[in-house]
Amino acid sequence: MPAVTRSRRSGARGVPTFAEAARKVFALRRDGWRNAKHAGQWLTTLEQFVFPRLGPRGVDEISTEDVIAVLSPIWHDKPTTAKRVRQRIGAVLTWAVAQGLRPDNPADAVKAVLPKHNGAGNAHRALPYSEVAGAIAAVRASSADTSTKLAFEFAVLIAARSGAVRLATWTEIDRVGYSPSSVQNARAETTRTARSVSSSTISVSAITAHRHARPTHAAARCAACSESRP
Repeated sequence: MPAVTRSRRSGARGVPTFAEAARKVFALRRDGWRNAKHAGQWLTTLEQFVFPRLGPRGVDEISTEDVIAVLSPIWHDKPTTAKRVRQRIGAVLTWAVAQGLRPDNPADAVKAVLPKHNGAGNAHRALPYSEVAGAIAAVRASSADTSTKLAFEFAVLIAARSGAVRLATWTEIDRVGYSPSSVQNARAETTRTARSVSSSTISVSAITAHRHARPTHAAARCAACSESRP
């Protein structure tokens, strides 16, 4: 059935098309997004990958097979994009369920049907050890915020994941004397995981630099916060 015919049929039944529903959801969520780039990508990815096939369809007509057909071409080639597109399709269909337009969300079953990603497509290229010093120097010379530069260098020097550094609290860092043995561990509370960091990997300059980034406000807990943040 031609797309225009399907769109008119859905309109006659008082059911929005998937494209119309997606724009409604976008409008509802837009004010809650702090990142303008993310907000723009939310609708753009649907327009690029979903609307050509599902846009004219009534939101109550979308099936799991339809969602799979949209995601399959990009599932392995663009794993990160595919994951986000699936989430955004699900958000639109969840809205439709809440509006009483359909009884279920067919995007929920997709993960169980499509093969798991092996992770290779999402891996960042490893930086050779000989280039680490140059990378740190480049970040230092960049226009990034001071807290961002310090957090990056701190993460490199203690070989920690970004989340462990960003979410670390000052109580998790033993700073007595600011010596190379000062830092004992970095912990990510959100994942409830802890990792010990060898004291030999911590430089005095790293601890001192991080000290300067510590906010003066007594209530501040985040170790990666800048001086400008309360």
